[in-house]
Amino acid sequence: MAGSATALAKLALGASDPVDFGINFTSFDPGVKRTIHDANGTRGTFWKDANRMSTDRTIVAPRLSSEPTAPELAKILEWAMGGTPTGSTTKTYVWSDTPLARNLHFKPIAGEEWFLESVAVDQLTLSAQTGGGLSCELDGVGLTYESDRDDFPAITYDQTLQPFLLSQLVLTVGGVARKCRSFSLSIMGGIDRDRFLNSPTLTALQRLSAGFGVTFDVPSGDNGSQFWASGLAGAALNAVFTNASGAALTIAIANMKWEADSPVHAPGSEGFTTVSAQALRVSTATPVTITLSQGS
Repeated sequence: MAGSATALAKLALGASDPVDFGINFTSFDPGVKRTIHDANGTRGTFWKDANRMSTDRTIVAPRLSSEPTAPELAKILEWAMGGTPTGSTTKTYVWSDTPLARNLHFKPIAGEEWFLESVAVDQLTLSAQTGGGLSCELDGVGLTYESDRDDFPAITYDQTLQPFLLSQLVLTVGGVARKCRSFSLSIMGGIDRDRFLNSPTLTALQRLSAGFGVTFDVPSGDNGSQFWASGLAGAALNAVFTNASGAALTIAIANMKWEADSPVHAPGSEGFTTVSAQALRVSTATPVTITLSQGS
């Protein structure tokens, strides 16, 4: 077959080589770049010479978009949070200050096959909007790559369970059920992308920071006249997506704060309050608790 039809590409994730878990994806970019250092100076000509052009760094920064089912989301959450999940039927995803490294293997129908080694999640955003599903946008940072593989393993993909939809969300903020037209949770892993220490590749996957952010917008008329400013004092949030397969994703935040912005009343539309909040630690607990049951 001529060409490289993206719709026929395959992607898999794993802790070792070969990888062992297939990912149904919307888009994927290996994000590999080899940079050139230009040492051409001033020497009586406009033209550059090849001897002063040297390969400098190899950057591995893949990007993944998908609308995952519960088994796919389970793998992604464990990868992003970094710790070993607890529980059996319903699992809680545990934060670790040490990033979790995974390998990615990408096979288009033609062209280079990409094997990305030791990739950590720099940021994961789970989001959903009216009329749509819960999408995953993942930015990774890896150490090395291979682009000459031809050994993509035999992988099975989930052909049974359903993804999640915004219409399946039950959102509670400040102890009151809220309607919303969009919702997102961001997990910021804070990976150091510049740790090229006398090396053409990253020398380690190291966190410099971390955080959780949540964004949603609610109709101002349904939430009381002062909801827009209630984030100054702080509020708890509980978001539960229960899909058609019976799987349940729960996001619980004990305390979050947001700056008070007045509702937007665009001409010809309903007024909406947009909340963009930071999740805050209560005692020694991680600011966000994420659990997932697999359903059937």
